[in-house]
Amino acid sequence: QTEQQNEHNPAPSKGSELDQIEYKEKAQAQEDERKRKAEIKEAGEPFCFSKVITRFWWAVFLAFVALEIICIMIMISREHMKTDQEGGVAYMVKKKQRAKDNMAMLSAEEKIEEYNQALSTPLQSQSMGEWDIFLLYQTSEETIFTPEKVKEMKRLQDSFKGLKNIDVFCLKVNGNCDNFENTIIDQMEGLTKEQMEDKVKELVQDPNYKFFFSPDTSATNGKSKTTRALYQFGAPIQWDGTTYKDKTDRREDQNEIYGENFGVKAYDWSEENSSDAMKVYAIGSVMVGYAVNEILSRDLIYVGLSLLLVWIYSSIHLKSVFLSSFGLIQVLLAFPPAFTLYKEVFGVSHYAALHIMIIFVLLGISADNFFIFTDAWVQATAIQNFKDDIEKRMAFTYRRAVRAITTTSSTTAIAFLANAFSVLMPIASFGIFAFTVVFINYLLTICIYPCFLVVHEKYIHYNCCTAYHCYKYVCCCICKKKVKQMEEEADEENQKPKKDPNVQHSQKFKAAHRTNSSRIYKRGSTIVERPNDYGMIERFFDEKWNLWMFKARYPIMALFAIWLIINIIFACQIKLIEEQEKWFPEDHQLQKSFDLLQDGYHSGTKDYSVDVHFIWGLAGYDHDSAESWNAESLGDPIWDSKFDITSESAQNKFVKICDKLAAQKDMLLEGKDPVDCFMWDFKKWILSKDEAFPVPQKDFLSKLKSFTENDDKGSTHRLEYKVAFAKDELKMVKIIVKTNVDPFSPSHTKEDDWKEWEAFKEEIEKDCPEGMNKIIQTSEEWAWIDTQLALVGNAVQGIGIAISFAFVVLIVSTMNIIIALFATFSICGIIICVLGMMWMCGWQFGITESLSVVVLIGFSVDYVVHLGAYYTEATYSDKFNRMREALKQIGISIFGGAITTLLAGLALFFCTIVFFFKFAVLITSSIMFSLLFSLVFFSALCHIAGPSGNTGDLRPLIQRLKAKCSGTKKNSQVSNSDDNNQYLTQQIISQILSS
Repeated sequence: QTEQQNEHNPAPSKGSELDQIEYKEKAQAQEDERKRKAEIKEAGEPFCFSKVITRFWWAVFLAFVALEIICIMIMISREHMKTDQEGGVAYMVKKKQRAKDNMAMLSAEEKIEEYNQALSTPLQSQSMGEWDIFLLYQTSEETIFTPEKVKEMKRLQDSFKGLKNIDVFCLKVNGNCDNFENTIIDQMEGLTKEQMEDKVKELVQDPNYKFFFSPDTSATNGKSKTTRALYQFGAPIQWDGTTYKDKTDRREDQNEIYGENFGVKAYDWSEENSSDAMKVYAIGSVMVGYAVNEILSRDLIYVGLSLLLVWIYSSIHLKSVFLSSFGLIQVLLAFPPAFTLYKEVFGVSHYAALHIMIIFVLLGISADNFFIFTDAWVQATAIQNFKDDIEKRMAFTYRRAVRAITTTSSTTAIAFLANAFSVLMPIASFGIFAFTVVFINYLLTICIYPCFLVVHEKYIHYNCCTAYHCYKYVCCCICKKKVKQMEEEADEENQKPKKDPNVQHSQKFKAAHRTNSSRIYKRGSTIVERPNDYGMIERFFDEKWNLWMFKARYPIMALFAIWLIINIIFACQIKLIEEQEKWFPEDHQLQKSFDLLQDGYHSGTKDYSVDVHFIWGLAGYDHDSAESWNAESLGDPIWDSKFDITSESAQNKFVKICDKLAAQKDMLLEGKDPVDCFMWDFKKWILSKDEAFPVPQKDFLSKLKSFTENDDKGSTHRLEYKVAFAKDELKMVKIIVKTNVDPFSPSHTKEDDWKEWEAFKEEIEKDCPEGMNKIIQTSEEWAWIDTQLALVGNAVQGIGIAISFAFVVLIVSTMNIIIALFATFSICGIIICVLGMMWMCGWQFGITESLSVVVLIGFSVDYVVHLGAYYTEATYSDKFNRMREALKQIGISIFGGAITTLLAGLALFFCTIVFFFKFAVLITSSIMFSLLFSLVFFSALCHIAGPSGNTGDLRPLIQRLKAKCSGTKKNSQVSNSDDNNQYLTQQIISQILSS
């Protein structure tokens, strides 16, 4: 056909150089068109898998159903979806020294309990600090201490003590719960307002009572807008016929019993009894944890709203309720095989609340995938000889869609898998789980979703009224025409000659730009594209959007350059969080209670504090002994074989160390006994028996053990591991110090405090005798310093790995270095803009932001990767038409995927927990920036400097390398052809520039 056309259009023997170039351009256009039709024809050649899908779709579907049933049975029997309770230990960086020290203490306490399993502990005699509950009172009037309000607070406290099951959990001293309440209300009863003010002035000067009043209360100001009461609870407990041995015996089970049967009730009680006249809040660690779980359960209802919104839009986009319904069912059915692979094959047992977030991500990713597949399936009908041949159509769809789906799914999966390298176990497990779910969903998309397309085409599309054309009718059951009849009418309409807008555009801009778009949609061949068979959105990208991007390419690049510079400046100003992380809205009861507890009172020794432990008897921690994916596995401590405090000099030295700690007033919390030293109490006990201290070395261990078994204070020291015997061997002792470090301050601000206490420890070690000169100084707060730093490092690491892998995938999928660089630069721009937006929102880099960035990295790569891949696959050689075809083919899928992801994130705006709200903001901003950078920035950039012809193509280089390695020479004719193409391209470019 090309030769016949050349005979009718012989090369001009004379004329200007422009005529020569125009002739060569026309000949090149005809050659491109011939190649293009050949490629389309080749793309429609059925292959083995496409034949299996179209002929034996039922067998593939039945195999999938069988696999799902097996995986669901495994998932249910093994309780795969049971979420783990994540304590502070789960997020510790166990390879860092501060975390190792804390883990050494915790694992040592666990081992001590294993050694002493035969010993019985009285019920509820061990203090459970995480169970303790503060009742916080607040008034808007000048003081809360008035006869009326004191009477109301007394009523509230009696009501609280009457809550069901409180007697099962209250801390017992001497076998009863008489002293588990700490309050000053009893001292205020019966007093007048003036007498109450005088009483407050008196009590506020006593460190033991100071923490009951607001910070502005003093010896001269007897008014306080706040007060509080503390209720202490203890373990072991007896519940439902089970008696626990001590507070460490199945600790998570005891926490769960307490939280579900009392903690949540206390939270609900405070909500019911709070009023405008006097606010009352209940707050405690475990209580808040279970209250948050209830709020989380309510927030997860919005997953259903997300599914509904995505389903509605998918039905509109796909023009089929059948396809959208089974597409979303496929998303949910990706989880049973993913759980089986994740837990049974990969051996990762950890599953927590963070992992649930993948459902919101997967909704967007999955919709994007089956939009691409369906859009390619529909677009195949625009090619005449594929329309009625389902096998050719499926082969064409596979070759066009699967490559794009594979590219984006792999980049998204690896972006998540990058988190597997995190030093934080929950985030590492989330990365593996997210990778697994995305991978399984990818397999289902390319193996199972085509079966739905075949069923829809064979049994629904032509038999159900306009299920495929629901945009023309409200409901398929009220239509009057069947699809077949409608498409026959559309075919007749297509046969009518129409002016092609691309031809018009080519004629208009031919002299200036030398485009060859006039060759589009030529007829007279069996391979014919019918432009009217494309949808409205595809025609918009084809006829309008590409032209707009071409005309405005230079202003667009200038605007994006300015915007990127601004966002780089903003992103560089993001700092680590400098205040307490907020998990709830400002007006939420829990957030108000957090803020009030932090800022509404004087501090005291009964308050929440950073407790520093000085430990003797431990040499370190065996990290390798802990189970990698078990948050409750503490591993084994390394005992100090030289530990010995039995000598008389060691006993005296220990007392001096306690005295020295007590003298550090500027480092301790105000109040009574901030230093808890067992040796002080042991000395008093010995002296009370008219015996000498220090005790002779040979009697020390027996006397000390008798003290822990027969004295109340000694028993407390034993139960709290300040004196830890393993049968008759003294394994460990420790001193607990209540410091003035703010427990609500962000972790990184505690670094200086840790250094100060570490220097103090080193100073003590220098003066200690042999057997006492190995000290571990630790606190859970110290371990969290490394955790927050790791969260930031994890986000940076994830971004780096995601971008690097995306570049590699782009190189492999496009085989064009220019497109790979352009797309990678666009991805970097998206991430920079998201970070800039975070700064503009006033956010600082805390736990919420770090975890959100971890989850959202995968969103930043998809759309640009899609467009870049389709640009290089375009059968045209010039930039304008390459981008036009890429936008026409993939633009609708990008747009649809963005809408579904936005809808999935929209439901999160209604959640109570701030993490979900911020996650929703980051989802929507990431998608909007991804759309802008793919459809606007990347399009304009390709119009300016995108590759045309073989520019940037790596395949010739690879072929030359292969030829060189094999010792053969490249075909000279091909080389000459490449030289001619390069010469022709240079001539066209030079002529355009000169014009």
